[in-house]
Amino acid sequence: MTNEPRRILIIENDIDALSVIYTTLLPLDYSVEAAIDSADLRPRIERFQPDLLMLGQNLGEAGAHELCHWLKQHFNARVILIGRPQKLSAGWAEHLCFDEILPKPVEPSLLLSKLNSLLFA
Repeated sequence: MTNEPRRILIIENDIDALSVIYTTLLPLDYSVEAAIDSADLRPRIERFQPDLLMLGQNLGEAGAHELCHWLKQHFNARVILIGRPQKLSAGWAEHLCFDEILPKPVEPSLLLSKLNSLLFA
């Protein structure tokens, strides 16, 4: 029996951050999909069924809150918030049920460390 690669969905409108994440993950044993906006996000999640969703702050608090809770209710996926921690209100990530925060600018070694701790712990 073969193991399927872990599925990672990245939604990030910051092209620089998206590029670093995508190029870091592409040569590894992951199935990666990426988008620069959240259009049709729920159907994409239902089709792709990611093990991990990496979500930029581009949805805002209300949209991210709703999406995070929907994802946790319907899928066994982990969620990483990609953003600048100084732009988050106090307790924002914890309130929204994110498993981790990946700060910008994205450092590949930190990205891989967070992925390993969430996907293989």
